[in-house]
Amino acid sequence: MSSKIAMAVAITSVITTLTTYNGLKQVDSDLIRMIYSLGASRFQVFTKVVVPWTMPSIISALRINIGLALTGAIVGEYIGSTNGIGRMIFYAGQTYEISLIWE
Repeated sequence: MSSKIAMAVAITSVITTLTTYNGLKQVDSDLIRMIYSLGASRFQVFTKVVVPWTMPSIISALRINIGLALTGAIVGEYIGSTNGIGRMIFYAGQTYEISLIWE
């Protein structure tokens, strides 16, 4: 089970980090400067400006991560399996019995 979780986390964390970073770079610097000039604290700038501007990027990363997590779980099952469907696929590939995969 740990190999499947590790593979899913490894695949999804890269996409989430890069997409969130891209969203953070797109925050309007003039708006941040204006909010600071009105006397806002760093926490207020973060909660009122940065988080709402990056939310579309985060949500799109989560939508992409649904499929990637499933792919990571399948790859983790295939690589680190000792029994189950991943082991059966691996065994069928080694013995050239492709009919085992379809059963």
